Amino acid sequence: MSNGMKRVGYGYVSHTEQSIIERLSREEKHMRHKETLEVPPFTGKLDEANGRYAIVFTKPGCNKCRQTIRILSRSIMVNHYQADKTAIEYFKRMGIRSMPVVFIFDHYSVKDEWCDLQVDKIKQYTED
Repeated sequence: MSNGMKRVGYGYVSHTEQSIIERLSREEKHMRHKETLEVPPFTGKLDEANGRYAIVFTKPGCNKCRQTIRILSRSIMVNHYQADKTAIEYFKRMGIRSMPVVFIFDHYSVKDEWCDLQVDKIKQYTED
């Protein structure tokens, strides 16, 4: 068809609808895998961290990882771990292709997460 519609198993969809379906499929895949990663325990004192802390997964020689840890650790407690093969495979299944992978916790529940050096995200936690 020349009107931009794409044939799928249940009919025709527009490019916009197809991109929404693909995004939702990726998010669903992400949610299924989210529960399977063993996040290491927080090793600092939670009361000193006001209940908020970060766990950062890194890889050797990663400058973005070092920068993320350095900046975040100015304002919140940060535990960082070198990602092993299991963690790297998990991240790949989630669609994550760059390091570091950051999890922000507030009293043991995940408040935020991201990958790569994201200055805008980091600023949210260093400007509090």
